[in-house]
Amino acid sequence: MAPPPSETLTFLYTDIEGSTRLWQRHPDSMSGVIAHHDSLLREIVEAHGGSVFRTMGDAVCAAFRTAPDALAAAQNSQHAIQNEPWGNDIELRVRMAIHTGAAEFRDGDYGGHTLNRVARLIAAGHGGQVLLSDVTRSLLLDAIPAQVTLRDLGEHRLKDLERPERIFQVEAPGLTASFPPLQTLDSIPTNLPAQATSFIGREGDVEAVAAMLAEPDTHLLTLLGPGGTGKTRLALRVGSRLLDRYRDGVFFVPLAPVQDPLRVESSVAAVLGVQESSDASLEDRLIAHLRDREMLLILDNFEQILAAAPLVGRLLAGAPRLKILVTSRAVLRLAAEHEYAVPTLAVPDPDHLPDAQGLTQYDAIGLFIQRAQAIKPDFTVTDDNAPAVAEICYRLDGLPLAIELAAARIRLFSPEALLKRLGQRLAVLTGGARDLPARQQTLRGAIDWSYSLLSADEQRLFARLAVFAGGWTLEAAEEVCAVDGDLDVLSSLEALVEQSLVRQDGAEDGRFIMLETIREYASELLLASPEMEAIRRRHAEWYLQPIRDSPLLMTDITSMMRLVPFFRAEQDNLRAAMLWSLEAQEWEIYVRLASPTGAFWFTQGRWTEALSWTEAVLPLLPPEGLWERGVLLFLAGFFLHRQARYDAASERLQASIEILRGLERKGELSAALYALGESLSIRGQRETARPILEEALALSREINHTNLPMILTYLGIIAREEGDYVGARARMEEALESARSFGSESFESVALNSLGDLARLEGDYEKAGRLYDQLMSKPLRNVALFTRPGQLHNQAYVAHHFGDDARAIRQFKDAIDMYRDMGDPRGIAECVAGIAVLEAEPAPERATRLLAAAMATVESMGSRLSSSNQGEYDRALAAIHARLDESAFNAAWEEGTRMTLDEAVECGTREIA
Repeated sequence: MAPPPSETLTFLYTDIEGSTRLWQRHPDSMSGVIAHHDSLLREIVEAHGGSVFRTMGDAVCAAFRTAPDALAAAQNSQHAIQNEPWGNDIELRVRMAIHTGAAEFRDGDYGGHTLNRVARLIAAGHGGQVLLSDVTRSLLLDAIPAQVTLRDLGEHRLKDLERPERIFQVEAPGLTASFPPLQTLDSIPTNLPAQATSFIGREGDVEAVAAMLAEPDTHLLTLLGPGGTGKTRLALRVGSRLLDRYRDGVFFVPLAPVQDPLRVESSVAAVLGVQESSDASLEDRLIAHLRDREMLLILDNFEQILAAAPLVGRLLAGAPRLKILVTSRAVLRLAAEHEYAVPTLAVPDPDHLPDAQGLTQYDAIGLFIQRAQAIKPDFTVTDDNAPAVAEICYRLDGLPLAIELAAARIRLFSPEALLKRLGQRLAVLTGGARDLPARQQTLRGAIDWSYSLLSADEQRLFARLAVFAGGWTLEAAEEVCAVDGDLDVLSSLEALVEQSLVRQDGAEDGRFIMLETIREYASELLLASPEMEAIRRRHAEWYLQPIRDSPLLMTDITSMMRLVPFFRAEQDNLRAAMLWSLEAQEWEIYVRLASPTGAFWFTQGRWTEALSWTEAVLPLLPPEGLWERGVLLFLAGFFLHRQARYDAASERLQASIEILRGLERKGELSAALYALGESLSIRGQRETARPILEEALALSREINHTNLPMILTYLGIIAREEGDYVGARARMEEALESARSFGSESFESVALNSLGDLARLEGDYEKAGRLYDQLMSKPLRNVALFTRPGQLHNQAYVAHHFGDDARAIRQFKDAIDMYRDMGDPRGIAECVAGIAVLEAEPAPERATRLLAAAMATVESMGSRLSSSNQGEYDRALAAIHARLDESAFNAAWEEGTRMTLDEAVECGTREIA
């Protein structure tokens, strides 16, 4: 039999009606009956060009290339089943359904929306009945056999499907024509409105809400979220999914137009058809109507009528089988209330994007595409525009309303052009559908609605909270936003959370966050306020407090690592504080913020950002700001050095040293001298570097400064490069002891790494491996991230020495990835050279090209490959020369010197899985 086709297909599903009852009555016969039934249907399906791709219990699923073939197979199957003698008085009544659409064939089976629809269609039928979808009927119009008619049964709502399906019944000689009403959701009372657009994603939310409502003790569930999160659509989707769970129906009560809490009961009564009476209040009539009913009531948009919440409680108390699903921007504060915070749609990380096809798996992207295609049918996400589409959805926080409004602009703008305009989200995101409520036609309108429901104090706090970037703690809000105690921050913040304008992110420190779309609105309010400058100053001073006493100029990585949790949590706030101090020309505040924050970025390998915050300010400093200039020159020089921009680094470091020496800042001067000495040494200028490092060492010893281990380590490296292994070990072991005495695990890791390099140069790879293992065992949170790739790089040489080249090349590749993330081309070049060492014997020409490319790269920076690996390079070159003649070596070397670093990485890693 040919494999099932994979394209737009017509599917035939069959199912035996009452099979459970038949099994109970004929347990000994049914196995044979089912086997014969399956064989019979398979034979008929294949005779009409189809393929059975799945059987489950008593169900058969088949695919056909054409709708007429599927119809003929269904007719003949019904005739065959009716005429077959099944024995033991067994009568099989089989219901069938046919639907046409696209499906994906994978792992021997089909899947997708088309299969879901045909499954729901067959569930509506009865034994002996053949049902068709409207799509399939349209394909049969010119191919219906003589004596066959299609009876229109009308539109019907099917479980889990948003759009009603127009259903047709096949009528032909020999087929039963009279059946009970279809088993669809139309038999269940409801007023759920049909949706003009399809529901995108959120399957996890639908399942979670449905599961919560299924709990016996859940009678009131509130879907919470800010305007535009899709609470109403989610509630309607859940209601549709659960229609068959509530005998007396699911009813939707739209409350957005209701401003008077006293009108809520009349709104509910109108939906349920409950009339007022002279002998009972409307509330009593409602309770009497609901008392014995098993019903789900959806109360939509409750936030502006919270005073009506007690009515909800009384309805539930009087109707034990009633369940109520509420959508609101604020909690109802009832004892029976359960809450579900509706999340925004999943968005991709703009820094780690999948391909265009992978992007469509994100709900936010799927929504953007669907709404954009409604405006511009030929719109697609391509590899070219995918980054812009992803960034749009990310910048809009995955907020459905914002994404829909943005997608509507595709009529005028490409995704790239639209992205450029999103700096003013509230101005751009307008023009929603005219049949939507006014508050949903613009993003600003959605937030206006929520803001108008706040008290004066809550509005004041809402605006002040815009000063925070990336979230805040309660303690920070109380310190920054309560000016002279004019606000009860705790109470007002709680109200903002309840109104869904602020969220708690679940972190251990109890952080609060505000969606950026909402923060932009709050920022406009703060900008228009006369207290903006005072609030921004309070914000900067608050975030300066934890780091005010931190050593400057990278002089104490240990202290920096202890503050890592603070820096990771508050990076955005620190940037905001630095930006304010820059704008306000508060230079000392700026430097005291920028120096430790830059040091943190350094430990994480983010040298470019750290450099940008220092270089940009230097031209702006006033002449009298000598200390600030000295600190920033040092930082700029330090970060330039890490980017292998050695000439520029030396220039700034020398200028910094001159200023700091004049100011007699010994600790900071020691750090600057060390940085300059390292920069000179790495370029081979050891004689110039040594006295500079010795001066730095003397200053550090004098004041017992915590950068002492680093200076000792580097003096040990210089001794090692000069062949003085005894002196090198003495310096490095003193550095290790000093680092441990200071409790500096970062400096300890550097000393251990250097001792491992020394052991490797001495040929003691076992000892080197033990030393590297010690430092690799330290948790990342306790050491500077920038040391990790070097550690991997060194371990790779040990793995190679012991014959484990597979592990070695993986470690080199991992180190390359880390160096690339940090923007460190010299580190990448060292790894390329390391891969050349591995390739020297099996692929000498490639090894030659890689080694030449690595050396050319570092030489172009005014540097050289690390002396700690010189023995590895010497052995590799010896192996290469033993395998290549001079002509082949020179040709490969010349080719390597012309390679870019990226080309060398590709050459060295392309065969790594």
